[in-house]
Amino acid sequence: MTSAPPPPLPRLCLGVTGHRDTNAAFAAHRAEAEAALAEVFARIDALAAAEVERIGPVAPVRLHSLLASGVDQIAAAGALRRGWELVAPLPFGRQLNLAVNALPATAEDAAALLRGE
Repeated sequence: MTSAPPPPLPRLCLGVTGHRDTNAAFAAHRAEAEAALAEVFARIDALAAAEVERIGPVAPVRLHSLLASGVDQIAAAGALRRGWELVAPLPFGRQLNLAVNALPATAEDAAALLRGE
């Protein structure tokens, strides 16, 4: 007789999005935003560690981000430094996301990116 596989480990999943680098208010307060995210992530790590003591093993924290320049990328880098998993859904597909997030200077540049150039 075979047995059922064990259930998956509990996991905390977070989603982060925020202003891009081109937002003037964000650009003026980038350092503060980085510090705030680091503080929040440290608190999340502490809470996750407390859960291990309370309930046993847990899966690594998972961060969902669209990886846009600005808050998204700051959060993604912080998550990876902490050993968290990073999930980056591409809602418009790889080609269009590349063309948008590369911040092309002209429509022609965007079209070239979409063609894979």
